[in-house]
Amino acid sequence: MSADETMSVTTQQSGAEGTPRRLPLSLGRVLLAFVLFGVACGCIRHASANNYEWLAILGVMFLGLSIGTVTRWHIVSMLTVAVIAFASYATTSVIWDGGFPPCELQITIVDEFGTPVEGVEMSVVHSRSRKPAQGYPIAEYGTVELLSNRDGQIVCHQLRRGLQFGGRAWTLFWCIPFGAKAPDFDAQFKHPDGQLNVPVRVLFWPSNRGIAQQTTTYDLDGVLLKMPVYKHRFELSPR
Repeated sequence: MSADETMSVTTQQSGAEGTPRRLPLSLGRVLLAFVLFGVACGCIRHASANNYEWLAILGVMFLGLSIGTVTRWHIVSMLTVAVIAFASYATTSVIWDGGFPPCELQITIVDEFGTPVEGVEMSVVHSRSRKPAQGYPIAEYGTVELLSNRDGQIVCHQLRRGLQFGGRAWTLFWCIPFGAKAPDFDAQFKHPDGQLNVPVRVLFWPSNRGIAQQTTTYDLDGVLLKMPVYKHRFELSPR
C-alpha cells in the first residue's frame, strides 16, 4: 500500500471517529418523557389549586427533565424552563386588593313552576372546607335564622366596606395562577322539597349591567348606611 493510500485511510478513520454518533429516539425515552411531563403537570396543577409555590418549583424541574429526556440536553432544558418560569413571575407579579360591596340582598326562591317557596333555609359555607362562614360575607348568617317568607324572599346584607382581602399574585407561564386569591363562598338553600347551591360571588353581581335600580338605608349601631339593593331570583332544584 502506498503512502498516499495509507494517509487517505487514516483520514477517513479519524473523520469517522471525530463525528459524534446521533442516538436514535427510543420508545423508552419517549415514555419516560411522558411520565415526567405528567408528573410536572400534576405538581403544577396541585400547586396552583392549593397555592403551594414550592411544589410549583418541583413541577418546573420535572417539566425541564421531561424535555431533556427527549433531547438529552437535561441541564440546558431545565435552565431554559426555569428562566421562562422566572420571566413569567417577573412580568405578571402584582399586589392587588378587593372586597365584596356593601349592599342589601333580596333573594327570591321559587319552585319549578315559579311559585314562591316559604321556609327555605339559607346558609353560607367556605367552598373548599365546607365550614360555616359566619358573619362574613353575609352579616346575618350565624346570628339569625335566614328563612324565606311567604313571598319566598330572604333579605340579608354585606356590611363591610373598603378592602377585605388581597395580596401578591402572579401567573406561571402566563396562564397558571398563583398567589393570593379572592375567598370562595357558597350560599346553600335547603327545603324539604328541594335544594340549591349558589356561589356567593354571584349574589354580588348587580342586575342591569352593574347599575342597581334602588337603594336602601341600614341602621348599623345607630349609623345609617346607604347601600344599593341587589335582587336575585333562583329556582329550587327538586330533590
